[in-house]
This record gives sequence, C-alpha cells and structure tokens, in this order.
Amino acid sequence: MNVVDSTRHLSRETIDSYYKFGYVVIPSLLSKSYIDRLMRANNNPNSEKKEWNGAGLNASKPNEDLSIHQILVHPTILNLAEEYLEQPVRVHFGIFAIIAANGGNGLPWHQDNMYTKLLGRAMNIFIALCDITPEMGTLWIAPKSHVHGVLDYQTNTTTAPGHREVTEAPKDSLCIGTLKKGDVVVFDRQTLHRSLTNSSPSDRYAYAAQFSSENIRNAEDGMVMREKILARDLLATYLKSDSYIQPK
Repeated sequence: MNVVDSTRHLSRETIDSYYKFGYVVIPSLLSKSYIDRLMRANNNPNSEKKEWNGAGLNASKPNEDLSIHQILVHPTILNLAEEYLEQPVRVHFGIFAIIAANGGNGLPWHQDNMYTKLLGRAMNIFIALCDITPEMGTLWIAPKSHVHGVLDYQTNTTTAPGHREVTEAPKDSLCIGTLKKGDVVVFDRQTLHRSLTNSSPSDRYAYAAQFSSENIRNAEDGMVMREKILARDLLATYLKSDSYIQPK
C-alpha cells in the first residue's frame, strides 16, 4: 500500500508515487483536536437513515455550514492540492459524507469522472473525521486504475440508487484498512474507489474535498469551468467569518 509519513507528504518522491499509483495514504495529516473542534461546532451530527448520505458545499452560498466545510480549505489540505496539481486550484466539490451505523451502504466502484467529466488534472482528498475500521465502510482503492481513462459505467439501482458504478469490478484492488481520525487518502479523479456496508454500531464520518486545476475544462462544452470558485478565494471568504476555526 502506498503510505507515506506526514512529514514527507509534499516531497517529490511522494508526488511521483501519487501519479504512479493513482493514490497515496497520509496518516495523521490533520490533528485530532482540530477535527474535534469542527465536529463540536457541527453539533456532532448523526444519521437516522440506513444508507449513504451527505451535505455538499453550496458554492453560491459558501458560508452555509461553514462549521464543517472550512476543512475543505484547511491550509494543509489546500497546500497539498496546489503542490500535487502544480498550479492554483478550483474547488470542484466538497461533501461531508456519512455512512449510517448498522447497515448503511457506501458507494459502489466508481470514478469521480463518471459524473462531470473534467479535462485536466483533478483529485479527491478523503479525510477521516473519526476512526474508520473496515467494518465501518472504509475506503477501497484500485491502484493504477487512473491510467485507463473513464471506464464503462451504469447507474446503480440497488445499494446506492442514482449513483454511477463501473460495469466491471477491478481485478486488482485493496482495502485501505483502518483510518484514524485525521488520516487522509489522496486519489486521482480517475482512480476507481468504493466503500462498503457499515455493519458497526457507529456512524462513519468523512469529508471528501475535490479539487481541480485552475484551467480545468468541462468535457461537455470544452469551456474552462470558471464557475468553480478558486480555493484561495474561498479560504479568504472563510477567514472573514467569526465561525472560522484557526488550525493549530
């Protein structure tokens, strides 16, 4: 498994391995105390639904749910995105994701580019907001699947209705295993990934921060996606808020 020490997460060797394998795991990138402060500000949310659900960033009203979405532009996360994508970045999407306890389903094998197809570099930074054991629906990755482009897919009608899923499961895949609060998994937008059923008695909390390069284009119309806010501009907006939690 492609795991690196948090002190070396911006090294050239680590970035090269990210591009080679399509992912990298970085333990303890964010502090547990910071995440605890965020979760307290978010009133320790829980889910009564027995399924996957989440709260997405409203880009037109970014201060809504600032208590949780500010992790999207935590300086460490933002610096990582800019270094890996090698230019200023846009916030493509941010979602606070919950898999409910006692049977909640995750998402099937998919690539993020099975949704909006982007032309250019883009990534997903998965942040564990609690300790996530395999039985809680931890992340699975298919290494090097990013090199094949967008694979054939269909719409899921069973475990995650409406979501996309690959028509043929990857032959080579791995379970990331237990993630501790503050651990991060970075993966390319083309990398196949999934999460399974949460059979534990605890909800599973995570945040998925999706970034794209500043000059990213929508494959449908070929246009630069300037409607996506620049991450530095979003951080500047959050810094003005009294609800912003200073990282320590």
